[in-house]
Amino acid sequence: MTIDMTQNRRLTWNKAGGLTLAVLFMGVLVGVWMMRQRVFLAPPLAASTPYLYMAVGSLPALITFLVSAWAQPMGKRLMLVALPILGSVIFVIYLALIGAGFYADIQCQATPGSGSASHLDCSCRFETIEGKELVKCSADELSPLPLIKLVEEKWGAP
Repeated sequence: MTIDMTQNRRLTWNKAGGLTLAVLFMGVLVGVWMMRQRVFLAPPLAASTPYLYMAVGSLPALITFLVSAWAQPMGKRLMLVALPILGSVIFVIYLALIGAGFYADIQCQATPGSGSASHLDCSCRFETIEGKELVKCSADELSPLPLIKLVEEKWGAP
């Protein structure tokens, strides 16, 4: 009697779904960490920062799922029904966690006399239900990436 060891190592739909959910969870943790570090796209791309965070949270999981599906997993396909539901719940919670921290617009210019082009004085604009609020903030460029890290926020008009 011989046992086929390749059948035990074969990818199943449950393993593929679990791997996809694990990668989604890790992407969400990376996105929340980036938001805690106050990392934003540099102007003039600053308004696209929410899309960056959506991509950080979801694209790795989507790629993982597509690669797993390409490997033709075997077994029951119940995970194909459960995966979008669980993934959507995790993603909605992620968007709720990071959603309040985005600025509608960020305008920056180099600090005069600092001698360093990497430190910027910025004016950040929030859009709330009551209207628009301007926040004076400063940022450091994360060269060579088109990202900035807001390092200081002072409430009030610039």
